[in-house]
Amino acid sequence: MRFKDTLSYGMGGLSMTLCDMVFLQWLYVRYAPHDQPHLVAPALIGLFILLGRLTEAVFGPFVGHWSDGFQSRSGRRLPFIRRGLPCLAVAFFLLWTPPIPHTHWLNAVYLFVAIETYLVCYDCVVTPYLSLMPELTADFRERVNLTTMQALFLMASALLSSFTGLVLQKGGWIVLGGAVAALTLLFMLPVATQLRERNAGKAPDEERLGFIEGLRLTLRNRAFLFVVLSTSCYWYGLDSIMKLLPLWTTSYLGRGEEGVTLLMIPFLVMNVAFFFVVNVLAKRFGKYVVMMVTFGATTVGFAMFGVAGLLPWGSPFVQTLCVIAFAGMALSGFMVLPFAVLSDVIDYDEQLTGRRREAIYFGFQGSFQKLSLGISSFLFGVFAYGSDGAVSVPGLRRVALVAAAISVVGFVIFIRYPLRERGGAVVSIRPGINP
Repeated sequence: MRFKDTLSYGMGGLSMTLCDMVFLQWLYVRYAPHDQPHLVAPALIGLFILLGRLTEAVFGPFVGHWSDGFQSRSGRRLPFIRRGLPCLAVAFFLLWTPPIPHTHWLNAVYLFVAIETYLVCYDCVVTPYLSLMPELTADFRERVNLTTMQALFLMASALLSSFTGLVLQKGGWIVLGGAVAALTLLFMLPVATQLRERNAGKAPDEERLGFIEGLRLTLRNRAFLFVVLSTSCYWYGLDSIMKLLPLWTTSYLGRGEEGVTLLMIPFLVMNVAFFFVVNVLAKRFGKYVVMMVTFGATTVGFAMFGVAGLLPWGSPFVQTLCVIAFAGMALSGFMVLPFAVLSDVIDYDEQLTGRRREAIYFGFQGSFQKLSLGISSFLFGVFAYGSDGAVSVPGLRRVALVAAAISVVGFVIFIRYPLRERGGAVVSIRPGINP
């Protein structure tokens, strides 16, 4: 592959991550700020996100299956990205522009429609994007180059998202929504316009599976279930902490939105530093061992947020900085490993079935994870706000401790994950993972 193709594919990782990070972290702040009248009740915000995630849970596998069997002169994945990208950018921008500047039922209706539209558009672009890599090259070394470049842009998106509070303070919600929508469009454009699929226009080599049969085969893969259920527990915790941080900064630490940017600096430094450590450790000890360590460290990081500010040393702000730095180290493993582990599952499935079905796996993984994110969003609205509608600091601590407990569940589930790397191939240490 040409370097510019590798770069183009990697740039899409920023578009995939940046808009969703801002959505996860700031939507509650937009519609239920701690120091202003709420535009929509927090419980309704959580309910709308949950309903949107339920829509994604149904729609994601459908898009994946549709993409797996789609044939056109441009290929299987690119037509979805090209048509869905402008819609995604517009839908994201509209999330931040409620029609009424105070509490009103129309804001609730608007938010519900905006969330549903954004999440459907997101699936239409991101599921085909994640499934595009095998369409670009069959060379495993080139695939490593693609994932490495993508990971670099994932880190860049985390860096950009750390400035969200500063942009919000200087320019307001319209500027923030417009800037992120523009970056989402800009960084996915090279994927849509510069890349070419290897088998574009060719007839499929095998009979196309029906949607229900494809789902049945996917769910029979027990290795896949171990991966998707455990990582969904992680996403529950991460979503909770991302939502918690802005309200923690403003309501407990007493700082403005720009304080979120300051707190994100140690997170990003540790995340980037340990990104390379995780890469080395995974090659030496295997992905399974490093994933188990990552789950354990993540649990500790989430739990530490529940006691930040209560320890007998340093100010609450200093303690929060330390917790954030540790969380950046712990979460670095989840920047590197989940897609690689899922790729092992897909490779092993191909050994067993003779079929290559990337998109339905990514789509189904998204379904489980989006359900987890929806539940997290709903419970955040229940825990984080008191009966008077104000942000509750004990409630925020409760959010963090529940996130830690859910991460323990993920750790326990992943213990039984059966696939390992042996001699450059993926093998099962227990027979019958697809009974």
